[in-house]
Amino acid sequence: MLVTANQNTTNTRSLVAVVEKFLDYAGMFPPAKLPLLEAFANYVKYAGDQYSWLLSRFICPANNLLQLADIIRLQFEDTNYPLRIAVLGKGGESIKDYRNEFLNDINNLKAFRSRFKSNVYADVYEVRLPDQLILSKDETQITEIVGFTISEIEEKVGKDVKIYFEGVNKADWDTSIDLVTYILSNFKDEGKNIGYKIRLAGLTAIDIPSCRQLAVVLLNCLDRSLPIKATQGLHHPFRHYNEDVHGKMHGFINLFTAAIIGNRHGVEGDVLIRILEDENPEDFIFSDDMLEWNGYEVDMDWIKYGREDVMHSFGSCSFDEPVADMLKYNLI
Repeated sequence: MLVTANQNTTNTRSLVAVVEKFLDYAGMFPPAKLPLLEAFANYVKYAGDQYSWLLSRFICPANNLLQLADIIRLQFEDTNYPLRIAVLGKGGESIKDYRNEFLNDINNLKAFRSRFKSNVYADVYEVRLPDQLILSKDETQITEIVGFTISEIEEKVGKDVKIYFEGVNKADWDTSIDLVTYILSNFKDEGKNIGYKIRLAGLTAIDIPSCRQLAVVLLNCLDRSLPIKATQGLHHPFRHYNEDVHGKMHGFINLFTAAIIGNRHGVEGDVLIRILEDENPEDFIFSDDMLEWNGYEVDMDWIKYGREDVMHSFGSCSFDEPVADMLKYNLI
């Protein structure tokens, strides 16, 4: 069966492989900004409905972990499917603040994990490196802070926790991406359980990285075998104009397709940019055997490698919007 994104399809194998467990639900964060209980109740509902195969983890701030533990114990401990948590560290503008907040984070994470022996898993930690550190361009200092973060989590929480580090200087995008991903890749080469996190939106259009900038991230991470997690601005499958921010926003099908094709074919940045810029759903073809975009084909094995090795997931404050749009385009 061969289908494009505007034809009828019943979850072709390639489409399922691209989007399975690709969304981390962040209902507590803008623009949704739901209270913890309501957001987590949504996550539990989504994790048990017909589209649960799209859902990965619930994103919870580290400061709210103990409150979440109480909520689970009181209302959701008997849930008959796994509840998976990604913990968002508070970070800090300065190195000193980062260290202090990080130590609080891991104390909360360790306490949370100790309360559950099965069915509840907090195995992802995401944190933004201090702006002071990124602006310094000091390779030695950045390496020290990244190493400190990894070693503390490994020793006090567990080596199973995957850590995604966020860090970019928007005024010097290419240089900062190159430096941070280089440092992270050195730890990855030592077997550390880490990845890079990229933010794709904010309050205005100026906060949205261009397709060229996003291609820079993909190229650096692909070259260095560094997994990626994205956050913000990916409510819709395809690139589109958003009236609220007065600018074009990225699409999650564009992003995942670019990462998977980049991983399989080793394409140059101009091809990645074209994929990221493509607003035509008909260019994205999903069959039971492969994904195809403008002549670039990726079979099932390489889609799997692309998801496992490169493009892990994205955070979204909405689960309903991405599902509704995928239904609209007959993707699911």
